[in-house]
Amino acid sequence: MPTSIIDSLAAWLKPGTVRRIGEVNIWKTTSGYRVCHTADLVRFGPDSGADALPTHTLPIDARQLAKLDAERKFRPLKSAPNLSGDWLLELPSIEAVREALDYFYPAGIALWLRWANGKIAPMHLRQTLNRQTGMYRVTGLIRDEEATALVQEACAPENCRRKILWEISEDLPVPLVREKRLEASPAPGVELPENVPLLCCEACNILVAAARAVVKKRMADEAAAS
Repeated sequence: MPTSIIDSLAAWLKPGTVRRIGEVNIWKTTSGYRVCHTADLVRFGPDSGADALPTHTLPIDARQLAKLDAERKFRPLKSAPNLSGDWLLELPSIEAVREALDYFYPAGIALWLRWANGKIAPMHLRQTLNRQTGMYRVTGLIRDEEATALVQEACAPENCRRKILWEISEDLPVPLVREKRLEASPAPGVELPENVPLLCCEACNILVAAARAVVKKRMADEAAAS
């Protein structure tokens, strides 16, 4: 059984296999590893990409590739389904693959491995909001119906690829579409699946900021009506 992230990645990227996380695919070659956008893999296949796509050779190049969408706009959320394509990463080692993947999806592989082995407990939205301070402290005043509507909209599959593991609170689940939930929990020690899901163990900063906007708008509306 793999004992580290590097070992897990090496076992995952067996010769002759093409693996995926988010919108990128990875596979082993005779000289190292290749990474490309899933859409480009469908267009060109794993063997002809080097001839058809602009090639990058450093793992840090993934940082810039993940930074902008196809319209050259900044991507504040790395798990948004708008990663641009038309590139190929040629990487020499499994360590370089890990570094590149962390630029595309920070800690995506590590988070899945920790969750699969029972080392991560999801934090419900109420817990996340109730621990906020300063200008975000007001988010704790969001109402259940407001929080439910916000999560359904902000975390929809067209906005974020992550699978949500948390609920609004212990007593209030989030009514999410099937694509936003994991079908089953893996057994401890299981190897990385062919397509590694991106996991969401607690609400991100973008959702917290959106919750603040919802509460502030309601409070402003109530003040104007009084």
